[in-house]
Amino acid sequence: MAHTRRYDIVAWGASGYTGRLVAAELLARFGPGDSGGVRWALGGRSESKLASVSSALGVELPLAIANSSDPESLAALAASTRVVLSTVGPFWRHGSSLVAACVSSGTDYCDVTGEGPWVRSMIDAHDASAREASLRIVSMCGYDSVPSDLLCRLLQDAVFARTGAYATSVEGLVGPIHGSFSGGTIETMISMMREAGRDAQLRRRLRDPLVLCPDRDPSQRVPRSDPVSLRQVAGGWTGPFIMGGINGSVIQRTNSLLGLPWGPAFAYRESTWCGRGVSGWIRALGVLSLTSGLFAGLIFPPTRWLLRRTILPAPGSGPSAAARARGHFRQRALDPASGTCATISAGFDPGYTATARMLVACGSCLIEDRASLPDICGVVTPGAAFGPLLVPRLEEREFSISVA
Repeated sequence: MAHTRRYDIVAWGASGYTGRLVAAELLARFGPGDSGGVRWALGGRSESKLASVSSALGVELPLAIANSSDPESLAALAASTRVVLSTVGPFWRHGSSLVAACVSSGTDYCDVTGEGPWVRSMIDAHDASAREASLRIVSMCGYDSVPSDLLCRLLQDAVFARTGAYATSVEGLVGPIHGSFSGGTIETMISMMREAGRDAQLRRRLRDPLVLCPDRDPSQRVPRSDPVSLRQVAGGWTGPFIMGGINGSVIQRTNSLLGLPWGPAFAYRESTWCGRGVSGWIRALGVLSLTSGLFAGLIFPPTRWLLRRTILPAPGSGPSAAARARGHFRQRALDPASGTCATISAGFDPGYTATARMLVACGSCLIEDRASLPDICGVVTPGAAFGPLLVPRLEEREFSISVA
């Protein structure tokens, strides 16, 4: 990839809710986009909206204009930069042409999707070409699924160093956690559920823990990572975690990309930690009820219509700065056999503030740590592409990460 390109990073979708947070994070990390260090630009289809974002940030930033429905403009945008960071979803609707343009132009790419079936379609379409070109097309670079993927990688490295063997089963425990959904996230969930109602293959892929592993033996069975039940783990009670399924699929792909060091039958289960004793059981029951109620409400058109007009945020909206500041999360990966535990935590909103910082950390690895990256290319995961290199990038942005 030539270093003579106009930009190092283009933040695609910078006028959207999450895109604006990514722009602010790029400014905090690198300074103005043409300040002489890492060169970055705001990307999108509306010059006036991007200019408004630049104005709100208090600096004059370079603007890269393209339209996702115009392949030529996307090709020009991809060819102008070394890395694209995308926040434009739903990705199954708006993301495929940009990925194709990046692969054709020899441009690395990261996004914040949580849409497993779409990522599988990108693997099918572009993995071989991206590997040939030594490109890294890295999805799931936000709260879905960096904490789960990174923690499992760190945990397995620690378990192997201590015992000489990898854990065959890992528990992911999410919580305590406090955050908010944006309208865009809700709209993505609704659109995926609507499509799943019409598409049998999509329904199968949503249920398949190996959906991101087309090279794996189709007869191989591993446990789903999002059991819709109450479970006792590490002496406490857990309920379902809404993103446990896709996080587990990402971790299974990381295992495959690393060469299956954790074994073909490796099991990862992720759930919401609710605490110990009777109070923990009551909270776990509440999590189960709320999760089941949300899914049921979004599946059926009448209740979905009611939720969208009374409770759920509108597309393009999201939590206020004060609400994001009140957010926090803690997440663990635990090897029950050895007792080894990896932990990540932060004192800000997981889905938005943390996601923006995680995406920029991934982009930073592609630009500043490129010589140290493992030789794993194609349509890949954060855990395989970056692994421990993400730790200092996140710690310098107020994440706490430990293994004990």
